[in-house]
Amino acid sequence: MKQSRRARKAHIDKANALSVKKQCEVLQISRSSHYYRKVPQSNLNLNLMRLIDEEFLNRPWKGVPRMTNWLQKDMGYAINKKRVERLYRVMGLSASAPGPATSKKGKGKKHKIFPYLLRNLKITAPNQVWAIDITYIPVQGGLSLSLRGNRSVQQVCGRLEPEQHDDFGMVPRYRGDGH
Repeated sequence: MKQSRRARKAHIDKANALSVKKQCEVLQISRSSHYYRKVPQSNLNLNLMRLIDEEFLNRPWKGVPRMTNWLQKDMGYAINKKRVERLYRVMGLSASAPGPATSKKGKGKKHKIFPYLLRNLKITAPNQVWAIDITYIPVQGGLSLSLRGNRSVQQVCGRLEPEQHDDFGMVPRYRGDGH
């Protein structure tokens, strides 16, 4: 069983007859990771994280740009967007409002913007996530072809035959044999 890097680092002993360099080679870890010491957060970052946390609890829709603007203009901090973005990642925050351009806006008030529902999903197995790509190919009689695809293995898994369309363009049944 393979040990974690932290467990392997614990085996390194400066009093050993082998040099630290050789011990690191044998344990398959870099010397830089052996000598690395994590730097604690600065007081400025801790203050910023406290302010971000308090503001985020009151206004969870504030993303990085709005939070940066609030910290600069209202709180008087001379910081940039990248620092706030990094602190959001460290704190595990993300705004509750949809990000920019989750889908293109249509005309009129009735157009719905759909969020990307698979954002945090890890696709690990075939048939876990499916997508449909509807491609209209004009053929004699005004029929079309529609393909169904498996996102995991990125292959076409079935198609709808022209005789499966009814007069209104609806698809009453599906042929899933991959042809």
